[in-house]
Parts: sequence; structure tokens; C-alpha cells
Amino acid sequence: MVSNRSRAIVAIIFLVGGIYVAYLTLFAPQHEINATSASQALYVKSQAPKVSDQDRLIIPKISVNAPINPGGVATLENGAIWHRQPQNGDPASGGNFVLAGHRYQFATTPDHAIKNSVLYDLDKMKLGDRILVDWHKNRYTYKVTKIYSVKPNAIEIEERSTKPKMTLYTCTLAGSTDGRIVIEAKL
Repeated sequence: MVSNRSRAIVAIIFLVGGIYVAYLTLFAPQHEINATSASQALYVKSQAPKVSDQDRLIIPKISVNAPINPGGVATLENGAIWHRQPQNGDPASGGNFVLAGHRYQFATTPDHAIKNSVLYDLDKMKLGDRILVDWHKNRYTYKVTKIYSVKPNAIEIEERSTKPKMTLYTCTLAGSTDGRIVIEAKL
């Protein structure tokens, strides 16, 4: 039989947990999106940051400027973008340049959650939007040509391509078991 003391301890744990979740919900920093009209959305070279020495994904419309790293899923920590299937392509050699990042990653502090949730606003992208990639000290500009959703097991989005393109994807807000938002862009 459960004692009153045990019930009190469980109640206190739930109360503290509820207060923490309320704090995260009410006081979490918000992603800032660059509000632009259609005429302002065009990429202007003089307004872009200078080419980085590190490989980076830059999406001005949704305020993304994140490092691109090869490796495994651990690459996604600390706000990085994962270069998946490097053998299938990159901006310099062509093919399907496949990138993935976290849409939302729960963390112990709001700032850490924001940092890890680099592609949170990917659903705000529209056809024709620009995506910049700094790759081996050169800048490449992509134009969004296709936006769609797939199931989590849709590995065909990472297949090789004879034409140079970028495939950028992230989970839906419902999580990795729900599906993926996919953006294709041409060089």
C-alpha cells in the first residue's frame, strides 16, 4: 500500500516538473524569422555574410547559419547540419547533396533547445527561396524547386542524382516517427 508520504513526494515531483515545463513554454526565446516581401526575398550578394572558412548552410529567410559536418547522428548536436551520404554529392562535384538537421530538439534550457533546433522554421520556406552553402571556401546558391513530406522510412530522397541538387530535410514537429519535411533545391 502506498503511504501518504510517498504520494506527497510524487505530487511535489509533478509540481516541480509542471513549473519547469510552464517556464520553458512561457519564457523560451523565440526563433526570429526575417520578414521579407517577395521582392526583398531575392538574394543580394552584398547583403550576404562573407564566405566562411567552414562549410555552412545559410538560409537568410529563416535565419539559419549553421555548420555542415559529416559523420553520424551525433553531428546534429549543438546546432549543426549533417551531410548525409557524402558519396552521393556535394556542391562542387554535383549529384544529390543531402543535408539533415533537427527541427526541434528538447533540451534542459530554452537557449540550448533553440540552438539544437536549427531547422525549426523550415516549413516557412517557399518555392523560389534561396539557400546558400559555403563549401570548401566557395559559395553556392540554390533555389528551392520542390517542397513535400515523406514518411520517416523514405530513404529514396537520399539517392544519387545525375543532376546537381540539394535535398534538405528535417522531422515534422510531431517527431521522427511521424515523417519528414523535404526541400529540394537546384544549383
